[in-house]
Amino acid sequence: MTGDFKALSRRELYCCPVAPEGAILVGGLVVLFTGIAIFAISRANAGRRRAEEALREATQRAEAEVRDRAAELQETERRLSEKGHLLDQMARERERSDTRLREQLVRFALLDRITRAIGERQDVGSIFQAVVVTLEQELPVQLACRVLGGVRVRLLRLEHPATVGAVAAAGLAD
Repeated sequence: MTGDFKALSRRELYCCPVAPEGAILVGGLVVLFTGIAIFAISRANAGRRRAEEALREATQRAEAEVRDRAAELQETERRLSEKGHLLDQMARERERSDTRLREQLVRFALLDRITRAIGERQDVGSIFQAVVVTLEQELPVQLACRVLGGVRVRLLRLEHPATVGAVAAAGLAD
């Protein structure tokens, strides 16, 4: 073999024997680089597989935690809704109770005014007049009066109509 590579044909160039030291060196380098590349690729793939597996496990744990939290949230929401309904019911009951108490206080105040009006009068007629006037002023009464009648008498007598009921009483008297 000569040192002139240009004179050699392609076939001769590729098929001709190379010095064993050069071939070993080139082959060794090819094997070394191939091994390093394979090692690096396998390490990268192993690391990627470990990362994918860790990511999959973390995703599963997060999904399980989200499901658990969602179930807890739904249960808490259900209990809150029940308690809200109970609170609404209690509020309505308290409102009704307050209304009844206010109505009772109004009645007691009315009774107190009637009692005071009675205490200030001496005769029965003025007592009845004070009661009738107070009832017409404080309650939704159209006509408050005292009606007198007897067993033997077929005539009813209307006494002490208040000022509001006086017009209605006049219509009854006719």
